[in-house]
Amino acid sequence: MKSIFSSNYLFLLSVLSFIVGISSSSIISIYFFIICFVIAFVLFLFFKEKQSNVVLIILIFLSLGGVRAYIQKMHKASSISVLSNFKKPVVSQLTVVKQFHDFKDTRVYKVKLHSVDGKILELKGLIYFPKDLGKLKIGESYVSHEQIYILKNTSHVYIDSYQKYLEANHLYYKIYLRKPPLLLKNKRYGWLKSFDFIKRKISKGVESYHLSSKVEEFLKAFVLGDRLGLSAELKNDFKNAGLMHILAISGLHIGILHQLLLLLFRNTFYLYKHRWVKSF
Repeated sequence: MKSIFSSNYLFLLSVLSFIVGISSSSIISIYFFIICFVIAFVLFLFFKEKQSNVVLIILIFLSLGGVRAYIQKMHKASSISVLSNFKKPVVSQLTVVKQFHDFKDTRVYKVKLHSVDGKILELKGLIYFPKDLGKLKIGESYVSHEQIYILKNTSHVYIDSYQKYLEANHLYYKIYLRKPPLLLKNKRYGWLKSFDFIKRKISKGVESYHLSSKVEEFLKAFVLGDRLGLSAELKNDFKNAGLMHILAISGLHIGILHQLLLLLFRNTFYLYKHRWVKSF
């Protein structure tokens, strides 16, 4: 049995401590993480035993995770405060991350804001784009000149729950585009374009079999996690059966990806060295 002081265990311990620090930052004061860091510094100066090294790693990465989450929270609050000061159309630069909803006359896209009137801001939000103006491309960057609306909490139970859902997805504003935005050349988010290209190729592959509309909608949702094309009737069928979770990105898709990677790399040196990874 390996010692808890081995490098593998210490690395795992540091990662877990960092994650715990981030996840607990919403319920624990920043002063707690500062105290943890001070204690770690004292241990580093005056204690050299192996046991103290384990405690040292836990405290350091716990405090780093908590401080990082706190800084992100403060940056988000500052960015929202800056956005709320704009009461008229502004020049904003943003990148399209994914399509979020598909309504009758409007497509809603999840976007990442980069700057507003020259001020650097990093916040995610929504863009409402009329279908008669065309489509926005995933992974592409655009410049718009529209007003930005902050998503605020309300006392209405349904609207408030939707706003909380948006906040859980880290979406804090919305923009209504009345004309096509200016397309920018940007190689920074090329990986988004690649994933979108693969997704569209798979989607066209499903369509090439000329299946019934219900089967086609199900396959796209099941394989790609894309529920935008699902009809209201099919959604209700899955809801009533309690099977809506099957159509979400879940452990099933992770398992499929895992098997594909094993199939591709089963003859590599890494898998030869670690034969226990093989599952077939």
